[in-house]
Amino acid sequence: MKKTLKYLVLAVTMLSVLCACGGGKLQPTTTTAVVDKIKEMGIYDSTDAYDKTLPNGAKQVGGTTTNGWSYTFFDFGSDADSCDKGITLLDMYVETVDSETEGSNYKIEEGKGDGGYIITCRVDNTILHVWAPESDKNDVIAFAEDLGYYTK
Repeated sequence: MKKTLKYLVLAVTMLSVLCACGGGKLQPTTTTAVVDKIKEMGIYDSTDAYDKTLPNGAKQVGGTTTNGWSYTFFDFGSDADSCDKGITLLDMYVETVDSETEGSNYKIEEGKGDGGYIITCRVDNTILHVWAPESDKNDVIAFAEDLGYYTK
């Protein structure tokens, strides 16, 4: 009986540690929330913005901001395979990966590419991808945090 209790306590402890290390969950946002946040920041450029539905039904918004960021956000709904393919395509823009953070429903990759800072955040079947000058890295991180797409 004592051995069984010890193993049970050990198992519960190990599960607790694994859950804590696995990271929490992030909440996916919407295409509208991304555009609204960029407008709120005062960097929205309507002449270079787009909002479309892809042939697979995914929603996409993107463009270049007035301060030179290039952003795109995809919402693939329940289509995990298309989201996987989207991540694979976006990975081609990253020349150097500086850090990766993973949780139970998200992955955040930061790096460099095309002379600037790149962040790609996947939460469930949504993707936020931003390129900005290296000097704007902290502002991009704050933007992603405000959307709920960044954690360390």
